[in-house]
Amino acid sequence: MLEDVKRTKMICHALLIEGTPLEVSGSTLVVGLRSAYNFHVDNLHRLENREVVESALTRVLGRPLRFQCRLHDSPAPATPEPAGPGAGSETSLVARARELFGAEIIEEH
Repeated sequence: MLEDVKRTKMICHALLIEGTPLEVSGSTLVVGLRSAYNFHVDNLHRLENREVVESALTRVLGRPLRFQCRLHDSPAPATPEPAGPGAGSETSLVARARELFGAEIIEEH
């Protein structure tokens, strides 16, 4: 996903590279940035930059996904992903986002 963003708008990639996926809630991916990156969060929330990220998410994941980011200082302990018959498409989406960002899921709703 980051490479897709990089090809579209380099500044968005530079802002997003410090992010960590925190959760997928409904149809929204929430990415966290440490509190020192307030500038990044503000700029990623600008409509034109958010649209670049959301378009990349749609292309890479194959379905529309809204993008939000927020500041966070210390990650909570990771919660295991559900497995087996009860695991739904959201779990697959979370796993794919985790793979794309190369990070662990901190919270999933």
